[in-house]
Amino acid sequence: MSNHTSALPVAPVVTYKPDRKLVLGALCGMIAAASWGSSFGLARAGTLAGMGPLDFIVLRLLPGAVLALPLVLRRSFLTSGEFVASRAVLLSLCIGPPFVALASGGYLFAPLAHGAVLQPGTMTLSSLVIATLFFGDRLTLQRLAGALAVICGLVLVAGSGIAHAGPQSLIGDAMFASAGLLWATYTALIRRWNISALGGTAMALVVAGIITLPLALASGTFTHLTQFPLSLVLAQLAVQGVISGFLGILFYGWSIRLIGASRATLFAAIVPVVAILLGIPVAGEWPDPAQWLGVGIVTSGLLLGLGVLDPLFRHASPPA
Repeated sequence: MSNHTSALPVAPVVTYKPDRKLVLGALCGMIAAASWGSSFGLARAGTLAGMGPLDFIVLRLLPGAVLALPLVLRRSFLTSGEFVASRAVLLSLCIGPPFVALASGGYLFAPLAHGAVLQPGTMTLSSLVIATLFFGDRLTLQRLAGALAVICGLVLVAGSGIAHAGPQSLIGDAMFASAGLLWATYTALIRRWNISALGGTAMALVVAGIITLPLALASGTFTHLTQFPLSLVLAQLAVQGVISGFLGILFYGWSIRLIGASRATLFAAIVPVVAILLGIPVAGEWPDPAQWLGVGIVTSGLLLGLGVLDPLFRHASPPA
């Protein structure tokens, strides 16, 4: 009798090795989303106080331009091959006055819920399409499912504000969608030109500031801002200009370089979720059950879109 015994099949052991770039890119994306989400409540307060799109353009872009100017001069972008004037202008238009005017002016025609869905939703889907068509990114079933889950979750987060809207909301909807498309274009250009996060952010903000300053002087925006309480103006400068307008864009640029445009854009879609969660301690406003469900769906969509759950799908598939 042979002593040889057939080896029993051993179930494969699923091991997870965290990708350092994925972790860092996701962290940068979360910081960017948190910084943008923190500006929602304050922007709403400014709008109720009487601030308009020109006020927000100045409050958001000029502080960022001032902070970015030393970076541009220190790194000598103006005399290096990394700086191209036409590229800097295009980037500044994507995240500068046109973007801020569309993103804030849409609330003159449509409720907050529309901006919470249409702007990040357009950013997510259009960036996914651009990355697939022009950069050759592989559109996996998990990534597509993640993007669609994010959109569905955002609809739940927005709540009843979508159903109770007047005809004029279509104007605001078009503005929100255009703002989302501008941001997706910025994301694609940063990747296409292989610009560093620091360099691209600095160039875009400085040029945006150069465009904004004469616009503010000609329109009398500085005089208009003196009509508001100093505490409100300073708070807007800190949150809109420094935290959201400078640090948020900087961390978003790093996220693009680390994990790619299609993945980084997913984090912009959780901005309204962050705003809702921050509203609990700040305003004492608790989400309703539908919004909590939306938060969970958005989180699951992010995990799918980032590829965190890909190992589960691979090991769940039967072997060939």
